[in-house]
Amino acid sequence: MKAKKRSVSNAVDSSGNERRKTPHGDAKRAKTVRGEPSEANDVQQLAQALAADPIRNVRAVKRLLGFLKAETPAEQAAQATLALRVYFLGALERGHLKIKRAEQASDQDPEAVLAEWVRSQHSAFRARCLDLVASGGPDRLPVQLAAMGALMELVRSEEVGQFGNTLFVAMIRRMAASPDLSGELLGSFAERYAELADVRYYTLRAVQDVAEDLADGGKEVVLPAEMDRSEVTSNLFDILKCDAGPMLRSGEAASWCGAIEAGAVRPAVADDRAARKQAGKGAGDDATRAAKWASHGSHVRAFSGAWLALLRAPMPADIYCNVLAALHEAVIPAMANPLLLSDFLTRSLDRGGITGMLALQGIFVLVTQHGLEYPKFYEKLYQLIQPSSLALRQRGQFFRLADMFLNSPMVPAYSAASFAKKFARMALAAPPHGAMLCLAFVNNIVRRHPSLVALQHRAAPPAGGNAGPPWNGTDPFDPDATDPAEAGGVSSTLWEVEALQQHWLPQVAHMARQVMGKDLEDRRRASEIDVAPLAAASFAGLFQGEVGRKLRRAVPVAYYGQDDPPGLHGGAAPADFAAFDFQSA
Repeated sequence: MKAKKRSVSNAVDSSGNERRKTPHGDAKRAKTVRGEPSEANDVQQLAQALAADPIRNVRAVKRLLGFLKAETPAEQAAQATLALRVYFLGALERGHLKIKRAEQASDQDPEAVLAEWVRSQHSAFRARCLDLVASGGPDRLPVQLAAMGALMELVRSEEVGQFGNTLFVAMIRRMAASPDLSGELLGSFAERYAELADVRYYTLRAVQDVAEDLADGGKEVVLPAEMDRSEVTSNLFDILKCDAGPMLRSGEAASWCGAIEAGAVRPAVADDRAARKQAGKGAGDDATRAAKWASHGSHVRAFSGAWLALLRAPMPADIYCNVLAALHEAVIPAMANPLLLSDFLTRSLDRGGITGMLALQGIFVLVTQHGLEYPKFYEKLYQLIQPSSLALRQRGQFFRLADMFLNSPMVPAYSAASFAKKFARMALAAPPHGAMLCLAFVNNIVRRHPSLVALQHRAAPPAGGNAGPPWNGTDPFDPDATDPAEAGGVSSTLWEVEALQQHWLPQVAHMARQVMGKDLEDRRRASEIDVAPLAAASFAGLFQGEVGRKLRRAVPVAYYGQDDPPGLHGGAAPADFAAFDFQSA
């Protein structure tokens, strides 16, 4: 035992500096560490020496820490990180990171000196890894992956069966505040860790904490000078996308810290009566302890809290749309109380355009599946559909949602008539591809409501008699109305579609004749028109389709009689062109 202490004492002194005196048997190895090899091989040699004898070559730790900086080439920094990760995991097994052991031991004890020094280097290693995990561009990905792997190992290794929440939350905060957060790093995090119950739970809690700080002004979020708070929200959204949602009730949950596999934890809050009774029976068992991250109910609450906090944080326009697009499928079904999203969705309606339509999609899910009362739903939809909608960049998604909403049985016939009239009126002034899209909506709306077939062939009311006042040719439809119930579409007629039969583009005219010529009341013969390809069409596409169309026969461009014309003017008398002097060539 004395020889062992002498070797340790010769390795470091109380301040962690190298001693000149080296045991005779380790002279060769010490020479390798103290030598000055080329920079490319320095990390590898230090790592080999540290792995060969971590006690006597402990001074290599400090030199390897010097490579954990932004200026070091990515491959060398990654190698140094991996070497230190292996060392500190071994130091934990050897007991050199135990706080009580370092405090209770005498200052003159060489092992106590070593333990104190190793703990200080361990703290430095954690800090360097936190800096590396979210720094640099795509060329620094190997370093980021190595740093994240090292941090995650430290998270579960500090205490057996316990999750190091403090270190993990610090890592998530650094990733959220990184201006160069890469998709590859997040993909690796999602693939390796995000499915685990404890990682999933503490990720949600960390996102909620950061988002709440941003909503309060972001005073506790340390940002680089070139980074805005909305960029942090964007990173938080990307981190949340890695999360697969709350833990399944009956799923075979796994944990990163190994507590579930070892049977060391039980749910802190059970989710049904039988489970609560079972949890109560084992409450006094010292072999297990309550853990919130092992409970489905805790996961649901953490999931809801993270998303609600994110929605209150400032976010750029593109992320705003992405968040709205994710709500109806990924968020609403997993929330404890989805109706809490109604305030955010109703505020989003005022933005109009594709943002308003995506918000309306979320409200539609809340109305149809979660009992939300929103009587102005179709009034808001009527206001969102404008001629400018035909020029939206997300035109396909906008009109796909509009078609889905109008296909609902909740639409009364009088409101559907106003929608059909609005689309018909928009088609008059729309470009050709927009006119065809509007005609498709008119066709589908009338087919879904057989009582609206009268709009196709309603004649002008006769004058005099008991039929009412003489008709002055005005349309009872009010194009400026904001409520479809008050627009008067049910009393009008689809004269716009009849006018489009004379459109200059043959495709539009043909489609208008199809709509007016169909018996839309016969649902077996009259089918709906798919709006998706029409919403993706453009004038350039229509032009190319017409130019590239193969013709069965030549198209006549001028009419001749049986004989060729004798001259430019068809043999007309010169007297008819007295102002011109015709001379033969």
